[in-house]
Amino acid sequence: MAYYTVSLVARTPTVTAGGWPTLAEVDRIRWAGLSYSDSIDGAPTMDVSAQVDGLSVACIARLRDLAATPCELWIYRDGVLVAAGPLISHTIQARTITLHGAGLRYYLTYTRYPFDIAVTTDYGQLIWFLLQVSAINAASYGNYGIAFAHLLAGSGSFATHTIRGVELKTLDEIISTLGDRDNGFEWYVDPPTRRLELVAPRRGADRSSSVFLDRRVLENATISQSVAAGTFGTVAYASSSGAAGELSATATDTAKAAAFGVAHVATRRTDVVNAATMTDHATRLLADSSTAKQTTSQNLIPVTGADVGDIEAGDVVSYAYDAGLGLVAFTPRIRTKRVSVGDDGRETLSVEFV
Repeated sequence: MAYYTVSLVARTPTVTAGGWPTLAEVDRIRWAGLSYSDSIDGAPTMDVSAQVDGLSVACIARLRDLAATPCELWIYRDGVLVAAGPLISHTIQARTITLHGAGLRYYLTYTRYPFDIAVTTDYGQLIWFLLQVSAINAASYGNYGIAFAHLLAGSGSFATHTIRGVELKTLDEIISTLGDRDNGFEWYVDPPTRRLELVAPRRGADRSSSVFLDRRVLENATISQSVAAGTFGTVAYASSSGAAGELSATATDTAKAAAFGVAHVATRRTDVVNAATMTDHATRLLADSSTAKQTTSQNLIPVTGADVGDIEAGDVVSYAYDAGLGLVAFTPRIRTKRVSVGDDGRETLSVEFV
């Protein structure tokens, strides 16, 4: 059985432009239950419950006003930091406090980018520039402790990028949009190192020959499959309007259209100026939409070979289960991994597939 600890960490901004905040452990939290998740397309989440009366005086003082005394939650599994990031909110009911946190990536939703950019350059170097000239590195109190200097070396992938400052998008939105192309990337902020990492073209590893989600894990599982309009498509449209006028692109999976029929999905971008970029958006959307969406029950049973530490967001695994319609076997990619731990220390695992 894995051993979990949770720390409440004080974050104190620094007046020095680009200077990291001071991060200092306030105290351990005697938790009654916790959960944490990671996803390929959004900030991780954390939820920790505890008895208010069991909190230390130092923790209580820090939690009284999250704006005046901001905090982070750090969750360790067997001594390894598996989740970390800002404490966003808390709720108290019947003397039980539930702390709601988000992964380090969430910090990039606090900062908006007000400048215009139109450039063909390396993904990594552009993101380094965005963080370097934004409040993250160029303003007093703006740095939340995210490392990005290594991005200046570049990612090796180039594309045309346009950003309109008047849209005031968050850095999280801008970076996600840059990666949301067929030749793009997925990204995350690593909890132990606090480094912003780009993974091209996608996160995760192919573990289909070593990780098997079958009856051992999915006993009495609830299985669902969907080809709902808007989420499933055989033809993808992408369009944009802006300084370059209207641009559009289409991508079609002819084999899937022959089997299912024509089903449209669409994405609308802003101020794309390069036709090839528009095509990249359509191609990525089609790749993510042209298969039936599969989900499993919320609680899987971790077993040897399919344990909590064996699966990460972005991994490809093997799935085989007969819920009554015959054996369904395929190799899905994990969109979201969520771990829950009860007061008895027992872990449950749930996954969502792309």
